[in-house]
Amino acid sequence: MPSSRFPVLSALTLALVAGLLATSATLPAQAASGSSDPHPVVSGVISGLTISERTTSVAARRALDQAADVLAPKSDRQAKRTLRAQTGDATMALTNLFVHRNEMSASDQTKAARLVARPAAGKRVCSTKVPVCVHWVTRGDDRSTWSWVKTVRSVMEHVYTTYKRAGYRRPVGDGAVGGKKNYIDIYLRDVYDQGYYGYCAPAGEPANAPKGSTTAKAYCVLDNDYARSQYGTRHTPAENLKVTAAHEFFHAIQFAYDAGEDLWFMEATATWAEDELYTGINDNLQYLPYGQLRHPRTPLDKTTTYGVYGNWLFFRYLSERMPRKSGGLPLILRQIWQHADSTKGKKRNDYSIQAVAHAIKDRGKLLRTIYLQFAEANHHPQAAYREGKANNYPTAPVTKAVTIRPLASSASGAYTLAHLTSASTRFVPQNTVGRRLRVQVHLTRPGMQAAIVTVYLRSGKLAKYPVKLNGAGSGTVTVPFGSASVAKAELTIASSVHAYTCWKGTGMSCHGKPKYNSLRDTWSGTLV
Repeated sequence: MPSSRFPVLSALTLALVAGLLATSATLPAQAASGSSDPHPVVSGVISGLTISERTTSVAARRALDQAADVLAPKSDRQAKRTLRAQTGDATMALTNLFVHRNEMSASDQTKAARLVARPAAGKRVCSTKVPVCVHWVTRGDDRSTWSWVKTVRSVMEHVYTTYKRAGYRRPVGDGAVGGKKNYIDIYLRDVYDQGYYGYCAPAGEPANAPKGSTTAKAYCVLDNDYARSQYGTRHTPAENLKVTAAHEFFHAIQFAYDAGEDLWFMEATATWAEDELYTGINDNLQYLPYGQLRHPRTPLDKTTTYGVYGNWLFFRYLSERMPRKSGGLPLILRQIWQHADSTKGKKRNDYSIQAVAHAIKDRGKLLRTIYLQFAEANHHPQAAYREGKANNYPTAPVTKAVTIRPLASSASGAYTLAHLTSASTRFVPQNTVGRRLRVQVHLTRPGMQAAIVTVYLRSGKLAKYPVKLNGAGSGTVTVPFGSASVAKAELTIASSVHAYTCWKGTGMSCHGKPKYNSLRDTWSGTLV
């Protein structure tokens, strides 16, 4: 088992990071606007730099404790458990620390500085093709071979070039902190004993950052060998390197737009990106059981569950339905991040699901419709997604199943839907030859909710019948239901509600409290 260790901090490093943690523009512009500051200010000094010392806020304390826990060395058993459970994301923990950096006392800022500090310097080789440098050491548990260093450099060249060709903003340069001006630094260390594959960390705000923006410089840490004895044999060391590099470097790109963006959005799109760059590795399939494919009643934007990884499928759905590409990658995801750009002022600085809705609207579509179609597709994912059958995507569970027959010719019920969730009813025909099914719904907020009935024919084909709603939210559709030709009919009701009272410290979009989170919708099915 590798020995436990923390990065060695020079006085200069500590001073630089302390300066980062003391900067004044901390939260996204929307958060700062009109908010009061509950934290008293007194003077303080760290490593010779005057800072504003505050009592540590509850959110900052939580962020500090989480980062310390994630980065703490672990036993071999703990490391394997962490990897297996997909817990302890270092990038998100350090990003959360960055967001709350101005809400800490001087002593807690010092602790935070140690957590976000770069690994100790060692040897360095820089690419001649892209602005990336790889740093490694040749002794101790962190040592890397020259062969592995060259592999990492080659992978990073591919990752950087792919994102650049697709039109994404390059990660923000960090001056000459890593030794070469404005190159992105990749450090190789044995991160297995902390229970993760790698991370990218916000490394301070750019000197020329627009007022109110929350962009950040970045450095990244990848494992020094991805040894099979540590990471298992499901993927080769090179495969683990590729998907980790693609995922984590996408976080570095995100920091160039908005390092304070909602964590569910950052993780879901980074998990989407890794599969776009390395589609044959399919590491992201392991996350599907955590997302809405298996948990449609859990909000899409709920950050407090591992669904943030599994919900990469939502962005796969978008990119497959809007397939126009730029530089080899689906354009829609870049357009979403452009809507979330914190450098373009308040009119452009959307939060996560808001950016999604606006990018979809730019295409002449509505989130209400797209989200319903996504929820419905998850009930037959092996047919709905390009790789669904080959990769054996699991099927979304139905909320309720009923059998309709001549002596029990109707059924009804109600669902209480949270925001960005769906519910479904399965109607199974029995002795209904030549008959039809009339499905009626009443939805509480028809402007943000929608319903559709999918008829599964015994031939294997599907027939879809959207439910047209009136202004009051009521709608009726009659569909084929003869048991000789119909295997089942499924009603899907989806709520695309994305209105929030923001900055309430939740794990939802804009850290907000959803305004319409308990919508009671009724349905019925009657044999006719």
